[in-house]
Formats: sequence, structure tokens, C-alpha cells
Amino acid sequence: MTEAKPSKLSWYLEPSITVKKTCGSDFAANSYRISDEVDAPARATNPMTIANAGLGDEYTVTVRLKNTMTEEQAKSLPAFITGNTEKGTMQPRLFLMAPEGGAITSLAYESGEMVSNGTVEDRQFINLRLTQGIKPGETVTIAFTVRAAEQAKSTLDVVTTPIINEKGIYTGTNGKVTDTCGADVPDAVEDQWAGTGSDGSDGGKSSGKTSSKPADENKNSTDSSNGGVLDKLSSIKDGLSCPVDLKKFM
Repeated sequence: MTEAKPSKLSWYLEPSITVKKTCGSDFAANSYRISDEVDAPARATNPMTIANAGLGDEYTVTVRLKNTMTEEQAKSLPAFITGNTEKGTMQPRLFLMAPEGGAITSLAYESGEMVSNGTVEDRQFINLRLTQGIKPGETVTIAFTVRAAEQAKSTLDVVTTPIINEKGIYTGTNGKVTDTCGADVPDAVEDQWAGTGSDGSDGGKSSGKTSSKPADENKNSTDSSNGGVLDKLSSIKDGLSCPVDLKKFM
């Protein structure tokens, strides 16, 4: 997070972030709304750079950004603190980066602009601008869903830019996650449907096995790898003449 307006408004920014693991049979990203705190539909943001088999558990991240400056302070404090225009109104930029091997699959915000959604060093990177800003005393909330890598060894930990305010230093969730799912998660349903294991493999179905070709494909060949194909090409070549007599191939 960064404050775009030249000011000291970041001192008055009070963030609160919660993470909830998705339970049940369906991913939250498939829902019209991903948070009761955001009065806006979710926008799909999955860059599709990672196959579903490589994605694991889903989490919904809710980010609340409160401007603790009062209207009285916005009027009385000097401009180098409040900013010269729309005094006291924050203009934060949010940069969301997916965990390694994971993806941000949806994003919900009431008033903003998704400036970009791409990859930086193989990680998804979203640039979100809150177009209406955060007025004195106001709280703006956004929410997004994240799928961790299939082989992730721990739950989602949201790490933020260190934010210093009168309460201290805020750096994120420190790994705190609301998880009431047990094994009841949509990723398990997806893996079962796709026939893959928890590590993104095929559950051992193809282990030690090779595919077999139809018996008639190699019947004219002593080389089981490509002889039959070569024999067929050779027979076609022998039948060619110039001009080509199409009746030979009918």
C-alpha cells in the first residue's frame, strides 16, 4: 500500500485484514458476492497462468482501510499533513501480489479502478486505485480470493507494507486464518473430480503404465515405434505419379 497524495496522511491509516478459508464444495470466487462487507460483485482476475491442478485451497481476504483523521483535523492541520486538495482525503494505491505458485482469482471493490493485472517475476500482480479515496473518518473495504499452490505447506499469510500509526506498526495478518473446514474444502472436490491427488498428480493412476496403440496401427511393421506409419507413407508415395491419378486413392 502507498499513499499517492503528497501528505502525511499515511500516519492516519488504520488497516485491518482478515483471512477466511473457503469451506464446502464450491469456490467463493464463483459467487456473485465474495464479502458481505463489499457492496459490489466480484470481478474475475485469474490470469490462468497456472493450471487448476496446480492450485490448492482458497481463501477470502478482506481488507479494511480506515482514515482516522477527523473532519476537524482536516480543516485545522497544515496542508503538508492533509494535502492541498480534498484535505484529509487519502488516495491510496493497493498492489496485490499472489503467493508463489498461487493466484488471485477474484476481486471486489465498490469504487476503484483496476489499473493492471499481470505477472511480475512469475507472480500475479494487481494494481488497484481507489478512485473516491478515503475521506476523514471513513472506512473503505475491498475483498479478494486467493488460491494457494497445491503443494503449499502452510495457510495463507498476508504480508503488507509496514504501516506506522499511533497504534504501532502493522505488517499483516501474521498467518492468522479462520478455518472451520477440516477436509471439507472445494479443492478436495476439484481433485476428486479431476482424478488428481493433493499434490496435483494423477493419484497414481498412470504410475508405471504406458499407453498402448491400437493393434492395427503397427500390423505392417516390425518396428513398434514408427515403422507402421512409415510403411503407410511409403505405400502412398509409391502410388503417386504426375499428374496425380486420384482414382488410385478412391
